[in-house]
Amino acid sequence: MLTIGGERYVMLQVKDARNLPSVLSSLTNDHHGFVAHIIPLNNRLRLGVYGCDTEKLVYQIEFADVKEFISKIRKIFSSNIKSVILQVFDFKDRKYPDNFKFCLELKQKFEACKIPYYFLSNMNCIIEKALTATNITVNIGESVMLIYSDDEWGRTFQYTKDGYEIVQSFTPEILRKIDETVLRILANHSNLKKIIVSTGKNQQRFMDLFKSYYPILIDLTSPEYDGKCLIEIHKWILDKSYTKFHAIPTTPRIYFVTFQIGETDCNLILVPPDIKLPVKASCNCLRSCYNHSIGYHQNEKLVKYETFKLTEEAHEFKITLNVDIDCIPSYEVEGIVHDYIVNFPKFCDSYQFDGIDLRTYAIIGILANRSFLCVNKNGKFEFLETWGGNIFRIAIG
Repeated sequence: MLTIGGERYVMLQVKDARNLPSVLSSLTNDHHGFVAHIIPLNNRLRLGVYGCDTEKLVYQIEFADVKEFISKIRKIFSSNIKSVILQVFDFKDRKYPDNFKFCLELKQKFEACKIPYYFLSNMNCIIEKALTATNITVNIGESVMLIYSDDEWGRTFQYTKDGYEIVQSFTPEILRKIDETVLRILANHSNLKKIIVSTGKNQQRFMDLFKSYYPILIDLTSPEYDGKCLIEIHKWILDKSYTKFHAIPTTPRIYFVTFQIGETDCNLILVPPDIKLPVKASCNCLRSCYNHSIGYHQNEKLVKYETFKLTEEAHEFKITLNVDIDCIPSYEVEGIVHDYIVNFPKFCDSYQFDGIDLRTYAIIGILANRSFLCVNKNGKFEFLETWGGNIFRIAIG
């Protein structure tokens, strides 16, 4: 047992963590329930336990064997844990090289245990921490700007009935070009009311630039605000109408659907970061023999976690990429059959052209970027099975 700053911490192995329910039970009178916060620490997971009433960190546990930790979740977590906040999109190790599969296992475990949970991105954590630390309150339709001075990026988020929604994003290049005139235009466009500037090497430049808006300077690296931020998130988890400091979840990374030609991956669907969740994106494509994949970008690398082919008998396919509120992606494939193509042989049978007998001709039909060939057999037109060496089965119906 360690005591740091008057607070108690314990470093446990997974087998010892099974005693956590009884440990927390002894503290219930002081805290009236707890919130768990899980974050990665190199190849480990760190579990912080915060009192719901005191907003204080009361226990901190690190797990080296992450797979064993996941298998023991039901035994480790008790009814005293009122919700779990999972800030784990950066985690991977030898047993979990794919972050998606890791998150999916966590999601399934906590759902099975019926413990309320929420996957929190690093961006949303920064935004919610800035809002709670400054205790900002604005009206619906008004906006707050956050400038992260060290890395020189910014976001403007507008308050809605569902919480704060990102409406503007600023790269370092954009921020370097902002002057008072540009700021005034941005402020009018988004109904800007407050500006928060994080402490850092460039803080004074931004404090001077935004001085007419009386910017608030805050140290977002300080653990002083962690507990309050997490408890505010916990309140929203249990009551979705509580949105005082809630940042509407957005995609934490790029999600994609690709098809592969040789060694080259070609994008069909691309969902960038900072898109409001849940999100659905679709595209139509022709039937092909290519391998299609769904996945995401992790540290600028493509991670494919599922591959599929378009094998259904159809003229065209609608592929839909879904990313749910927990940032878990999935896909749907819908086969599309065009009546114009199915009925083309009958059209050829009935078509008359200045008395010319078309039965002696092969007839080519064109629809968008598809073409097909009908020939007369035994007095009726039929699709040609192959054309140009390709199987051409399009008489679907």
